Amino acid sequence: MNENTSKLLTWIRSKIEIGAVVSLLVGVATYVGNFYYKSYFDFYFIDSADIAIPLADSIRTFAIILVVSSLLIGMVASAELRKRDSFGAALRDNVPLFIILILLSGWAIDIYWSNVESLSGWLSSTLKDSALREENERLTLRVTHFLKWALLIGPLSISSVTVLALSIRKFSFSGFLMSRTLSVRLLILSLYVILVLGMARACGRTFGFLEFTGVLKKPEITITLNDGKIFQEGLSLYLVVKSEGVFYVAARAAYPDAEIKTWQVPQSMVKHVEFHPGTVNPKPFLDYLK
Repeated sequence: MNENTSKLLTWIRSKIEIGAVVSLLVGVATYVGNFYYKSYFDFYFIDSADIAIPLADSIRTFAIILVVSSLLIGMVASAELRKRDSFGAALRDNVPLFIILILLSGWAIDIYWSNVESLSGWLSSTLKDSALREENERLTLRVTHFLKWALLIGPLSISSVTVLALSIRKFSFSGFLMSRTLSVRLLILSLYVILVLGMARACGRTFGFLEFTGVLKKPEITITLNDGKIFQEGLSLYLVVKSEGVFYVAARAAYPDAEIKTWQVPQSMVKHVEFHPGTVNPKPFLDYLK
């Protein structure tokens, strides 16, 4: 009777774990796109509630997150079937840890960046001395300059060094995790979900920044209005998105003027539009980080 009860409890626990894993994966894959696009449009000061995300983009995001997450969990779950008597075997088992560290460090930097900007704005609104306001702005620029670099190279550097060091010592994160209790594994999985959602927001901000500074290609656009004038003639404009009959366009970064400028142009005001292939020009990006 005790043996049968033990087998029953083991079977129930395995089914609970599988059900929880599947539910969490589907949930995170469903919502990660919303976090990404909201942050992406927030970078351009565009209200994401006014943007209809194409169904194909939503499905693609859902599928990528679901597949990658399933592969990582599969690597962890199969760790008990492998021996870790070499650096390569340990390195393979530490791939999930590598991803988690990238998500954790990227999310932490993004949160810190957001807090710095929020606190700086609050201080500027409360300080009456113009000299103090200028000092606050100068220090804020210095901190955000560092965070720009940190967000681009920090997560990969931190994760690589940590995982390589542990793998040299033949430590297996996957093996360690599978030797823990069910509650610990579910706790780590929940942390992974939180990190994915947080990193999706950081990625949205980062992709917008890379487009703005010319590292990523976006179609350039020339808009002729109904009165025959060129919209914002002289500026290098590119299309952020077209939704519900409105063109959302932004101007490329032009150092030293690195202000983000975005416009909404209703289609009813447009006579015709010319699109030009986007080009990669990292110079504004390098200038922006100086």
